[in-house]
Amino acid sequence: MKIKTADSELLKASQKLVEDFDRAWNERDVEALAELFTEEADFQFHYGLMVRGREKIKKYYRDKVFPSLAEGLRHVTKSPKVREISDTVVVGDGRVDLVDIDEKDPENAVQGRLKVTTVVVKENGDLKFSAVRAMKPVKD
Repeated sequence: MKIKTADSELLKASQKLVEDFDRAWNERDVEALAELFTEEADFQFHYGLMVRGREKIKKYYRDKVFPSLAEGLRHVTKSPKVREISDTVVVGDGRVDLVDIDEKDPENAVQGRLKVTTVVVKENGDLKFSAVRAMKPVKD
């Protein structure tokens, strides 16, 4: 199997999906966020919890994640690297910074940092997250 790394339409669309995730997260829009996932998607959080299914992901964000967030905290995906595995599957790796936009000192603005791996699939013409794995970065 040849893995494509060229700038294809599928790769561009997957980048937009990541941007849409950041936007939905930052707006605390659980409906928009949930629509970015397949029906059978799973999401493993950095503390080990695995949530399976779009509706359960939606419920977890609505009931647990979004209510616990500070108002000025923003989700910023950095350095996403994507690989097209097939005509319908893309794997991505990147970094997510949780940034406090109210913090005046840029040194203290980043409140958290995670490494993220995603599997994105083309489903009925749309790209959706099939799997997300968030991990705490290992310090060298």
